[in-house]
Amino acid sequence: MFEIDSFYLIILSVALFILIAVLGFMGWMLSHQKDQIDFPNIKTTCPDFWEIDSTNGYCKQPTTSTSFNYGSDTSLTNYIKTGTTTAVVVPGKIDATFNSKDSEWGSGKEAVCAQRKWANDNNIKWDTVTNVNFC
Repeated sequence: MFEIDSFYLIILSVALFILIAVLGFMGWMLSHQKDQIDFPNIKTTCPDFWEIDSTNGYCKQPTTSTSFNYGSDTSLTNYIKTGTTTAVVVPGKIDATFNSKDSEWGSGKEAVCAQRKWANDNNIKWDTVTNVNFC
């Protein structure tokens, strides 16, 4: 028959108890981590290759319709907000801007989903917005 010395039995029992406690704690931490993260926790202010206007912090559309990530001709006319009013912008206008932090987008995940819909509708790539999966 197989016998285990009491010293080894105590060491094995303590190690097994510590292993179970550590794994249980890690499982508990992982299950509660999802509640604390508001993804994306890093969100870019403007769509890719759009500039930030230095005077007001608004996003500035590329200057010509052939520019990368320009979007559709109605990108700014139909959807984008400037301040608290809907923008009326001539497509391709050099100072065509919008405020990505406007409260009319909503807040938190709601704002990201609204911006994602706008960007996808207008064929605009916006990393950390168009690639979210919670909308």
